[in-house]
Amino acid sequence: MTTPEWTLLGIFGLITVLFMTGKGSPVQLHSYQLGIVGLVGMMLLFIPGLFPFKWKAVQERTIWGTFLLLGGALTMTSAMTSSGLAGWLAEHVHGFVIGMSWWQILLTLMVGTHVIRIGMLSNVAAVAMLAPVVFAMAPRLGLHPVSFTLLVCDTDTYAYLLPTQITAAVIAYGTDTFSTADYAKAGWVCILIAIAYGILVMAPWYAFLGIPVWDATAAWPF
Repeated sequence: MTTPEWTLLGIFGLITVLFMTGKGSPVQLHSYQLGIVGLVGMMLLFIPGLFPFKWKAVQERTIWGTFLLLGGALTMTSAMTSSGLAGWLAEHVHGFVIGMSWWQILLTLMVGTHVIRIGMLSNVAAVAMLAPVVFAMAPRLGLHPVSFTLLVCDTDTYAYLLPTQITAAVIAYGTDTFSTADYAKAGWVCILIAIAYGILVMAPWYAFLGIPVWDATAAWPF
């Protein structure tokens, strides 16, 4: 191995150790977030003269459009949450489902979740915003809050309408091997399968565990 290769291996090893010893680790050596650690690693990689590659070579092999797309999606997520738009949409969905049966409410909220989710990238941010709203909505609709929240928010994981909804999809989209339309053609089928699975399989399974979504008075058994 050449000197630059050993140097690269050393940087990757250092960042790996920092990742493993951050906040919440059994062996905590620092309290920096993972993003900060990653930025430190990138700064080390681009120290002038440390490696033989030039900036032009890096620029030609970097998917800058994907980075911009990712940044825009993150900004949209923050804006939807801080502006109250997501909560406003959730309240309008609530008014629409009053008087429906439990499975119709569940179906409507699952579909409504994907409408709200179109502009959001992070699953964590989306669930953090949706879960309290859905949990508070359940008793007003006569449904079990725990199972109802789990069923509705679980569909959030299967947001496949736009590549900007999932971080991995943004990265894959940067390869230019498929279009947004191609992604949506496969994605909406996956979403329908996830919704059907939630209503036909997960809801009965929760009832078997003692928390039927249609019974708001059922006690939490665990």
